[in-house]
Amino acid sequence: MSRKPITFDSDAIQQQRQRQVGRALRIGLLLAVLAALLGVSAFFYFRLHAEETAARTRLRTFAELRTSTVERFFASLAQETALWANQKSLRDTARRYITAWRHLSPPERATLRRMLASANQQQGASLPFPHGDAVNAYLALHRETQENLRAFAHHHGYHNIYFFTPEGDMAFALNKHADFGLNFAINGSIHAGSHLGQAFQRALRLISPGQAVFEDFSVYPPAGKRPVMFFASPMLELEGAKVGVYAVEIGIERLNAIFAGDTGLGRSVAIYAIGPDMLFRNDMPEAEKPTALRRRSRMPFLKKVLAGEEVVTRWRGPDGIEKVVIALPLKQADANWAIVTEMALSEMRKPYRPHAWLWGASILLILLLGGMQLWLLRRQ
Repeated sequence: MSRKPITFDSDAIQQQRQRQVGRALRIGLLLAVLAALLGVSAFFYFRLHAEETAARTRLRTFAELRTSTVERFFASLAQETALWANQKSLRDTARRYITAWRHLSPPERATLRRMLASANQQQGASLPFPHGDAVNAYLALHRETQENLRAFAHHHGYHNIYFFTPEGDMAFALNKHADFGLNFAINGSIHAGSHLGQAFQRALRLISPGQAVFEDFSVYPPAGKRPVMFFASPMLELEGAKVGVYAVEIGIERLNAIFAGDTGLGRSVAIYAIGPDMLFRNDMPEAEKPTALRRRSRMPFLKKVLAGEEVVTRWRGPDGIEKVVIALPLKQADANWAIVTEMALSEMRKPYRPHAWLWGASILLILLLGGMQLWLLRRQ
């Protein structure tokens, strides 16, 4: 047995040890609370990031599908124009109109222009046969083919059909306006520099069948105030001789139908086309007034898209709403556009707001439990 006296720690030493233990417990508790906060925050952050990435992927897929639809729209119109330009029956009809037009004298052409324009304004009023075999022959051909050509245009969704002579005269137009019968060769008339004139001039230079040219949307005065675009293709004989040029006029409605379809992604989703002049190429469904060729985009990154680069970014527009923007280039049938798809960031995140509430509740619960434990430790 040890003879050393039994000694007990003083109260001061015991209190010091208790303070050290309490301090260690509090530090451990704070570290545990901090780790729990970081863990919960990291979980919800990556969860929300994954959900937002999935939403962006769906938006991009939608943008790619609509861009592909516009590409097929242009490709089909170009192929359709080239096909019909060299379809035998239509080419023979155009040849008959061009031949009949060439037999007319300048005064007879002026008389015919006035008569047909007046009949067109009266929506198909009957035409009297004036004196002159050449005029009578043209009017007889017009009576024979007009309804069939009108049904053909309606079936394909064309606003107008044109037959041009190789010299540039508009020998036939389904709907006659102030440009009917004028010359569209270079310096031929006041409309020679229009988009229709450029379509004719470019198509006339083509030497192979199966080719067509496209002229972007413009406000063509004889066609009214609505934007129209033109496709044109040369009509060629088997040996390569040019009968003339076949052209069609397409309105904005068909393009609007492509962009106005239901997205299924949200009410704020909008898709539109921007040309090199930064003007809209379609009407926005929610706009009170037409936007095609009237509204200009202010997005600075669209120049990169028009140069062929894809852009995915956030953009705060003039309305102050932050949006996710996906802009894809479109180069088809001579068209150089940017197809822009946008969605409000708040709406994109709306389905995942419950995660944010759950994250906040978890943070609050951790802080509450940690605070209670810390208070108990301090009391002890």
